[in-house]
Amino acid sequence: MSLRSGSGVTHLHYTGTPVYEFGFGLTYSAWRFEWHRPPPQTLATESDSNKLSMTVRVTNVGATDSEIVVPAYVRAESLHAHAFHPERAVTPPVRELFDFQRVFCAKGESVLVRVELGESVLALADRAGVLAVRPGKYTVSVGGHPSQQQEEEEKEEEEEEEEGQEAATASFVVAGSPRTVFSLEDL
Repeated sequence: MSLRSGSGVTHLHYTGTPVYEFGFGLTYSAWRFEWHRPPPQTLATESDSNKLSMTVRVTNVGATDSEIVVPAYVRAESLHAHAFHPERAVTPPVRELFDFQRVFCAKGESVLVRVELGESVLALADRAGVLAVRPGKYTVSVGGHPSQQQEEEEKEEEEEEEEGQEAATASFVVAGSPRTVFSLEDL
C-alpha cells in the first residue's frame, strides 16, 4: 500500500479498498437510515452559521436488540473553478468522517440521531496554508459503511440487494466566494 502515489501523503487520499472499513463488525442487527431533517440544499459561504445540523431516523430492522455506531461522512463532489487560486489547488479527501454517534435500539424500534457538520470540516487548506470554506457541491452520508455508500451511488437505479444498511445520503451546494477561516499569512 503506497500512500505516496496520487495527490497526498496521508490516508485521506488512499483510494484502495481497506480490508476492514471503519465501523466494520460493530453491530449484530440490520439497520435502515432515513432523513428526518436533511441538510439544506444551499449554504452560503458568507453565512454566519458555522454548523449544519441534520437528523437521521435509524430503524432496527433486524431480529435482535442492538447498538450501532452511526458514522457521518462528507465528500466534496466538485469544487467551483474559482474555489482555489490555480497555483495553490489541492485535491480534497475522498471522504471525511465528521461525526458519529453510538445508539441502542430495540428490534423494530427507531431512534433519531443528530449530527453536526462544522465549517472546519468543510474548510480545505490550499498549498499556501489558507484554510477556507470552498464553494462547490458536497455530499453527506449518514449511516451504513463507506464502501456501501459508493456502491449505492454507482447503482442508484438498481434494486436493493439486502434490506437496510444503506446510508441516508444528500447533496448540498456551498455558494459564494471562498471564505477564509485561517491563514498562515495572519501569523
